[in-house]
Amino acid sequence: MTSLFTDFFSFFGHYGVALFIFLSGYGLTIKYSSKEFSNIEKIHFIWKRILRFWKVIIPLIPLSVLVKMIKYGNDLWETLTDHIGEYLSIITFTQTLIPGKEFVVSGPWWFFGAILQLYIIYYIYFLIT
Repeated sequence: MTSLFTDFFSFFGHYGVALFIFLSGYGLTIKYSSKEFSNIEKIHFIWKRILRFWKVIIPLIPLSVLVKMIKYGNDLWETLTDHIGEYLSIITFTQTLIPGKEFVVSGPWWFFGAILQLYIIYYIYFLIT
């Protein structure tokens, strides 16, 4: 019974992500569709969002490394290059572009890259219109 309950409610996270992305896109469209922006303002729009994500990600990476050190001990250092690559993909928001690595380190990290990539698509939309 517990497994059914947990499985049922944990699946709502999938709907939550889709709903969040839809509402965010709708909100951006309503907010910015009637405004005129220069190319510099468009770049500033993306850069401002990258800095917001880094403010969250950068402090969490040392904490994540510490947890991995406690969990894996000496085995962590044997695969250090794999871990460095994972963290670099998180910092550069490219983890969703690497096949099989979209869920590196832990589940929520992929969301930052996905949101930033959607911002970039929105930026491209700005350029077209």
